[in-house]
Amino acid sequence: MTILCWRQLNMRAVAIIACMLATFDMASAQGNRAPAGFVTAINAPEGDGRPGVILKREGQLIDVQIWTSLFDGDVLEVSEGSITIETAKDKRAVIDAARSPHRIAGELPTSGRFSAIASVVGDLFRQKPARNAAALIGRTGAPEIRIGGDAVQKVVAGQQLWFSWVSSSAPYEIEIIGQSANRNRDIRALATMTSEAEAVSIIIPKTASGDLVLTVRDSAGREAKRALVTISAPVFPQWIAAGSPTPEFANVARAIHLLEDKTRSMEMLAATFAAQSQDYPAAVNLRAMLADGRRPE
Repeated sequence: MTILCWRQLNMRAVAIIACMLATFDMASAQGNRAPAGFVTAINAPEGDGRPGVILKREGQLIDVQIWTSLFDGDVLEVSEGSITIETAKDKRAVIDAARSPHRIAGELPTSGRFSAIASVVGDLFRQKPARNAAALIGRTGAPEIRIGGDAVQKVVAGQQLWFSWVSSSAPYEIEIIGQSANRNRDIRALATMTSEAEAVSIIIPKTASGDLVLTVRDSAGREAKRALVTISAPVFPQWIAAGSPTPEFANVARAIHLLEDKTRSMEMLAATFAAQSQDYPAAVNLRAMLADGRRPE
């Protein structure tokens, strides 16, 4: 049996405490740093029993998932497949074995408010799309616009408006009806289009002002209407653009900022900003949520 003297016990206790303090200092230092960016896609299967991608931070291995924060000095090593990152320096970079190891550099200028929005963007990246074309097959009835509930939607003259509806009788005729700029009480269709799809972008005419009506009419003549009202283009906080590593990220961040309006009157405008990011995963998922009448939590 081994007997340890009081001095040996004290030395071990000191060593344990020192190790704990070092770990605490490392966590505190990381907590006080702004991230350099995030992981936005992983296509790195295991090879020979080891992960396809490894993230090293100050000598320690960090688990890599979608939306893992990346910090200045981190090193990515990819042996199989690839990983996509968005950082202050790399913007959108695909790292594979040929570009490995890759050292992360820089910091995103963030604020407390931006961190909250970035967290929502991360949730959108991680979730699986809730809506797809197959899920809409066989639906019947009149067109139904779910974005924004029954709230009058705020729109900007001269800009696109993205929205969607649920129905099954294509083609659809879409109209924006309002007062002509030529004379009072001259109500007419200011913009029209026909579509086979159940989601469209349509330009609000530059001359549009005041109250408008959005109409979606299916091939059977059934229709859905939504009241619109024109507003000045929204002004966004500077920290959204400053903290966004890519333009697509910034558009989703702007959409989330608009969704903070609890009246739901900004939902179509938010969806429009998300649509500007096209097939960006977080934007696709946000549009799908809004199209189903849901909002990020």
